[in-house]
Amino acid sequence: MERDLSLNNENETLTFARMEDFNKKEPSYIMTIELERGKSDIIQIHLDSSPDELAFEFCKKNHLNLKAMQFLSSEIEKLIVKITIQCKKS
Repeated sequence: MERDLSLNNENETLTFARMEDFNKKEPSYIMTIELERGKSDIIQIHLDSSPDELAFEFCKKNHLNLKAMQFLSSEIEKLIVKITIQCKKS
């Protein structure tokens, strides 16, 4: 069964660290996605992550459709850009 995906960005908070901290194995950002009422999952994002690969794996794991994968990939790419810009300002 495939489902559509929606992200609620109203409560989204980005936390940034110094650029050298991103060389560690810890993710740069952890995105929490509500799949349905009471059920959510996370995506760990690193600056060198491939948005398409992360979205594909997440959607495959959670039985989401291609439309959801394309949307999620786009959102991940936007986050990586925001994080990179913010890190360069620090």
